[in-house]
Amino acid sequence: MNRRDFLIGAGVGAVAAGAVVAGVAELTLAPGGGTTKTVTNTVTTTTTTTVTGTGAAAAPALGKLVTLSVNGVDRPVYVQNNWSLLRVLRDQFQLYAAKEGCDRGECGSCTVIVDGKNIYSCQVLAVEMQGRAITTLEGIGNSATLHPLQTAWIKHQATECGACAPGMIMSAKALLDKNAKPTAAQIREALAGNMCVCGQHLSIVEAVADVAGVTV
Repeated sequence: MNRRDFLIGAGVGAVAAGAVVAGVAELTLAPGGGTTKTVTNTVTTTTTTTVTGTGAAAAPALGKLVTLSVNGVDRPVYVQNNWSLLRVLRDQFQLYAAKEGCDRGECGSCTVIVDGKNIYSCQVLAVEMQGRAITTLEGIGNSATLHPLQTAWIKHQATECGACAPGMIMSAKALLDKNAKPTAAQIREALAGNMCVCGQHLSIVEAVADVAGVTV
């Protein structure tokens, strides 16, 4: 049980009626109007069962149906009221760029952009994100077509282990979307909420400045 589950007093283990440990449950619409409940057991195996009835009728035990707009695609998903956006992105949508670091809104490794603003996805509830535009690193570039910030990160060797890079890049993008020509001080301020334990902060600032076409 992580820190958030402890504070809110809920855990997903109860969903499986004690059959699994540290499991993750998800409902998806099944053919014929029913729903499919998938319980991923991080200790042993994965089992799938079909729940009869309509999706709306079968859902309450496992959560609320919401539609999240992620990287320009509307994605319906059942979530528990206490699930963070980070949890849904990783466990339900398999979008792994946002990392779970401190899980308390301090390191910035889980940073994504919501409605144009960089946020800690571990600190917002998924149920509150319906109707908002969510962008993850997967939505701005990939191995075939890198975003200019990703290219600059490589050019300036602005990362080592890579854990902090996705969050840093998303904060940098949020900055450049609002201010195409930031000063060095503005770049540093924009990235202040992201930690890099590898000590690459100077190279990171240089990478952002390179994309912006400014001198630091």
